[in-house]
Parts: sequence; structure tokens; C-alpha cells
Amino acid sequence: MVALKRTTITQSSLGLGQITSVQTVLRERANGTTPFASPKAPETDYAKLNLGGVDIVIRYFNHAHFAGDAVVYLPSSGILFSGDHIYVDRLLGILPQSDATKWLDAFNQIEVMNAKIIVPGHGSITNIKKARTQTCDYLAFIVRGVKKYAEDMAGVESAVKNLAGAPQFENLANFKDLHKGNISRAYLRLESE
Repeated sequence: MVALKRTTITQSSLGLGQITSVQTVLRERANGTTPFASPKAPETDYAKLNLGGVDIVIRYFNHAHFAGDAVVYLPSSGILFSGDHIYVDRLLGILPQSDATKWLDAFNQIEVMNAKIIVPGHGSITNIKKARTQTCDYLAFIVRGVKKYAEDMAGVESAVKNLAGAPQFENLANFKDLHKGNISRAYLRLESE
């Protein structure tokens, strides 16, 4: 396994918690599972490998769903494995450790790569148009919205109440479960900066 140093730091700090969170579902199948971070970790935000004659590029763009989120790109075929940078078919989740503003910046950098095929972290194989509509546009909605309420010092409750209606994203799975929490967490992070 090869991962960028930033990614291995996240793997090390969050791995045990992620295993614990799935134990209720996996039960005995999770027994003996332990966190693992890549022992081969380039210190840079970019690594180029050649595996079996295929060039593979690993890139870090910015803090997104997790610190250290990276993408894997196969330039010869235009295939991008986006990890948690891109969600389609379902609403993305902004977690306490997520940074929606930097995630939006990362998406904009990914878009410039002009990938032909995107294998997202969540959802079906897609293209940049669908990824933009379901990930980038949602992040922009959240970032612009919470920024306005934070600058006006209106409070998290006001932001959640006024941004809760987002019909353009209601068709995404998990919308009702995640949207208000996403607003709240994005607001609180922005307020703390």
C-alpha cells in the first residue's frame, strides 16, 4: 500500500474509531481487524508511480471530507478515483473534521484535471458534470450560505433554519438525514476560524 504522508496521519488517527463504528454491523466479522497506515508514505502532496507499465498519480489538493484526502489518477485512461472528494447519488456528509470551504477548493482543482471517468468515494461511476452538480454545487451552497450567516453573527440555529430548504438537492439519498447537520457543522467550523 502506498499513501501520501498526510493520508497516513489521518489513517492513524481515525482508523480505530472507524473500525469501532462498523463493529455493530459486522459483528464477529470485524474481530481481529486493526487499523493500518501505509508504511510507504511520500512526504509530498504528489506522487507518481508506475505499476505494471501504467502511470498512477496520487495527489492531495486540500483538506476535504477528512484531512489527507487524496485522489488517484490514471492519466493514460483519464480515470480518476476521487475518494471522498466526490459523492454522487447521495448527499455528502460534512463531519466535524471536514472542511467544506477547503473541500470546495479541492473539487475545483480536481475539475481542472479533466478526468473522463470518475470513480467516486460514494455513488456510481460518473462524469465531471454530475459530480459538479451533486458535490461542487452542494458545497458551494453550504459554504456561501453559512458564510453569510456567520459574517452576520446570526447564529447556527438561524443558518440551519434558513438554509434547510434546498430543493435542488432533495433528490439525493440521505438528504433528510444529513443536510441540517451539514449546515450546522460547516457553520460551527467557519465560526471557529
